[in-house]
Amino acid sequence: MKIKIKSLTLALVCAALLPAALSAGAPLKINFQGRLDEGGQPAAGAKTFVFEIYDAASGGSPLWTSAPQALDLAGGVFSAVLSAGSPADLSTATFSGPRYVAMTVDGVPLSPRQEMVSAPYAMVAQALAPDAVLPPAQLLAASVTDYHVLLSTAAIGSGKFGDARVSLSTAAVASGRFGDDRVLITTGAFTGGFNGGDQLVQLDGAGKLPASALTETDPLFVVSASSLVVSGDIANWDAAYAWGDHAAAGYETAAAHSASLTAYAALAATQTFSGVNTFSGGVSMPIRSVSASGPVTDSDHTLLANSAGGDITLSLPSAVGRAGRIYAVKKTAVANNVLIAPQIGQTIDSVYNSNPGFENPLRLNSVDGWDSVMLQSDGGNWFILSSYSPPPPL
Repeated sequence: MKIKIKSLTLALVCAALLPAALSAGAPLKINFQGRLDEGGQPAAGAKTFVFEIYDAASGGSPLWTSAPQALDLAGGVFSAVLSAGSPADLSTATFSGPRYVAMTVDGVPLSPRQEMVSAPYAMVAQALAPDAVLPPAQLLAASVTDYHVLLSTAAIGSGKFGDARVSLSTAAVASGRFGDDRVLITTGAFTGGFNGGDQLVQLDGAGKLPASALTETDPLFVVSASSLVVSGDIANWDAAYAWGDHAAAGYETAAAHSASLTAYAALAATQTFSGVNTFSGGVSMPIRSVSASGPVTDSDHTLLANSAGGDITLSLPSAVGRAGRIYAVKKTAVANNVLIAPQIGQTIDSVYNSNPGFENPLRLNSVDGWDSVMLQSDGGNWFILSSYSPPPPL
């Protein structure tokens, strides 16, 4: 089958290229018309067209490819609308330079490619660059609607507004004219504009309160642990400066400061230490009595396990993340067993485990009671530091 283009015309839908239409998000569409001959005769019937746009008359890769279009031809004439395609629907970004259209009809590519030329309205639109400047004389009072001017951040480059910045009259900023975002001011706009000597609030060039504005110039009060600071001194301050009831406001006396130190000392007693510690006095570890199965917690150290009511299982926490943690367990009843189980997948001395189907927990089961064991984590599993099982009675 021989297919050739006898004549080809190209037209743009100019309204789709107008700035107003683009800002409203209208899709860009192009009417593409031509005449197709097949075997020396005008083609007729249904045929599938695929259009591609290139940046060169030959070679290269397509910048845009249309979706397949089924068109009915009469007298060889066809008319298509270019819009949907890949990698995205047609947009003005596709036309940043010379462009050429290639066609494939029923799988047969046609040549040569046809150069796309601008329609009159598109040429006018091209003359309006994104950063075009309008003289003030053209901006009449009635030429801007109630929405005023919409400026994107990309359109406001460095130096686009002079030292005068933007001046808005109170009449122009009517209620509701600015939405919840109000006005976005870049940090550069603060330079020289918000730090006048007669302004109540002064901002530095970054739009922040300068450090000098945060400096206390009145007489300063500081907390003192001295026993000389008593309630009477606070009363004297009240009388001297007439600042109100400072005693009620909570200025700290020596007694109040001592109470604060006591509270901090109590808090420090509960903290976790790292490194080698030396104690000059006795050390007390927490003891908890249990008579039922349950978990061993991070706050435990010594557990007194009473199995008089039946076997009980103590579940160790994960050894991971607890390297060096020590637990001591003592059986305090004669009857039954105290079982100590690590987490599944972990062991005690590589022997005792909790693996389903192969459970082998550590057992404290002497008939006269009083078995005990001390365990420590190596960061991955548990091992026995010491254990005791009383000898059988004579």
